[in-house]
Amino acid sequence: LAGLGISLGSAAAVTLIATTIGLAMGLLGGFFGRTVDRIVTIIIDVTWAYPTLLLAVVKRLNRWLEGARMACRAHRISIG
Repeated sequence: LAGLGISLGSAAAVTLIATTIGLAMGLLGGFFGRTVDRIVTIIIDVTWAYPTLLLAVVKRLNRWLEGARMACRAHRISIG
């Protein structure tokens, strides 16, 4: 229970920051239209895709590392 206040405070701060940034981007895209809206949409699409892309890279890297570990075990090399 000691960390409850910190966790709630952090969550509230992050939510406030994200809401402010999202609101500003939405207002800019809506006010200026066309090109600005397209740029804002691309930025949002990239930020939404980033966790998925990062997960895919980590998953691929994990497979590669597991293969490297197996090869090192076969040759009795310690990599950690």
